[in-house]
Amino acid sequence: ARAARAALQDSLLGVERKTFLTAAYGWPILVEETLQNNTIGVHYLFGLGKRNMFEFNDWDIDLGLEVNWYDFYSDDNNQNFQTLSYFVLSQIDVRPGWKWIPTSLETSIKIGGGLVSPGYGFTIGGFTTYNLLPTSLAISLFSQYNWVSGVINQNTKTSWNTIGLQFGINLDDKVSEIIDLDLPDIFDIF
Repeated sequence: ARAARAALQDSLLGVERKTFLTAAYGWPILVEETLQNNTIGVHYLFGLGKRNMFEFNDWDIDLGLEVNWYDFYSDDNNQNFQTLSYFVLSQIDVRPGWKWIPTSLETSIKIGGGLVSPGYGFTIGGFTTYNLLPTSLAISLFSQYNWVSGVINQNTKTSWNTIGLQFGINLDDKVSEIIDLDLPDIFDIF
């Protein structure tokens, strides 16, 4: 039965690379003391990427870009932290082989880093995604740890955890067919 469900899922969603789009919102919890006096607002995340870009140790690795809106408002302009971040992320599907977990359920870990205007930062998190079969829609619960530096002033480092909901869609890979180029293999000398 599990193999039949996996075959049905693969026939509906496909097993090749897919483009994914996500939109999420989350609530910061466990905020480091640097931001304790700021008004904590909802954080928004938008993601775009490719599924199954790499494989390592039989784990599929997705690669993507995530844009975050962080909202730690303060009346003091020197302490106000409302900004965008741009993170390059990799996601690893660590779905265990337990028989009681449905094949439409994914458990993944994501890790990434990049620019947090005007500083930099990184994130690590985990999420559980349920694919709403037979559609290409998905809904996720996520938790992530964010660490940023240089956003309030050059020497300030701060961190917080976020929990939230993520909504996504898996698209057929039409973009890569449009820009698919046959480049000569210049490294094949022998």
